[in-house]
Amino acid sequence: MGRKHRHYSEEFQAKAERLAAAGAESIAVPELDAEVAFGVIAAHYARKRVAGKSPMNALGHCTRQALSIVWGVWRNGQDFDPNWGLEA
Repeated sequence: MGRKHRHYSEEFQAKAERLAAAGAESIAVPELDAEVAFGVIAAHYARKRVAGKSPMNALGHCTRQALSIVWGVWRNGQDFDPNWGLEA
């Protein structure tokens, strides 16, 4: 088990060194406006509370929403758009 862990650690270190050698300017990072994202999540919390969910349950829904937003921005490589998926 320790050997497998060491292998992953060496692999991670090698990848980190390659990224560092490439330089930060070569890595495109999409923009996530935290204030706008917070507004989307706050509105989601309010909808869940109006629907009768407990505060902790609504917070759980918001946690999943936040992770979905971050995952979508990272996976698609596009800036966060709070209107994505809404009908026009």
